Amino acid sequence: MTELTKLAELEPRAFIEEAEALGELEEETLEAYALEHELEEEELAHLRAELEERGVEVISAPHAEPAARPAAPVSG
Repeated sequence: MTELTKLAELEPRAFIEEAEALGELEEETLEAYALEHELEEEELAHLRAELEERGVEVISAPHAEPAARPAAPVSG
């Protein structure tokens, strides 16, 4: 079971406490939690506010940067 799955299955208070202990939470995890618990926009906003009050930083998951291709030589 992944960390994301474990967090998504927690009850709201436990989810907030676990996020607080970690100090940060990926946006993907928060969205998965909201989906799993069928949170309305207002409820999700309240959850975000609670996390912010507790000092939890919601971060974007790093995306892989596309590899840079070497520039083609300019002929002319």
